Amino acid sequence: MEYLPIVISILSLIVAGITLYNTNLRYPNIYPHLGPLIKVYYPSDGGFAMYIPITFINSAPRAGTVLRAAVLLYQKGSTQEQYFMEWGSFSKFDTQTGNWIYENICHALSVTGKSSVSKVVWFNWLPSSQPKFVITPGEYVLTLFYWLDGRPQPKSDSHEVHISKEVFGQLEVYRTNNRSTTVEVALDERLARNRVMTSDEASKLLKS
Repeated sequence: MEYLPIVISILSLIVAGITLYNTNLRYPNIYPHLGPLIKVYYPSDGGFAMYIPITFINSAPRAGTVLRAAVLLYQKGSTQEQYFMEWGSFSKFDTQTGNWIYENICHALSVTGKSSVSKVVWFNWLPSSQPKFVITPGEYVLTLFYWLDGRPQPKSDSHEVHISKEVFGQLEVYRTNNRSTTVEVALDERLARNRVMTSDEASKLLKS
């Protein structure tokens, strides 16, 4: 029995150490949340561009930094042409004009512990880049790569993008008429955005 206080003290010390690590010392754990909707378009000066809402979430207590980010876009089944685009600028929506406008050049983002930072990020395939990029109907993969402070290799987060014939048709009209009008596309779309459901379907959806 004389060992019981020692055992209790050791266990208390271990618990205190784990608590200290989890509340103050644990390495930043930053991960992104994209979308759920993005805007795609053809700029009037050429090329291709996307506005992607990104929230970087830090679930750990220590602050961390997102140094840079890029996306890789390619059509499923294609191993030849994969389009890599580094982030270009942060953007915001101008409610007076109804247009997306420049907010700031992209820069490192500090994410404090147990918090998040949200930005709409503009990615573009430059008019001078080769080959020219013209999106076609089909299934695409959009992968976000992001570099964190203290980690030489990037982390990644992949999503599916469905380009319907309707979206393709809209984009083609704007492209051929040299109009930089955006078209909305959903990431990882599993259900139609508007649909009529039975009570059973609604119940199953809410439970999923």
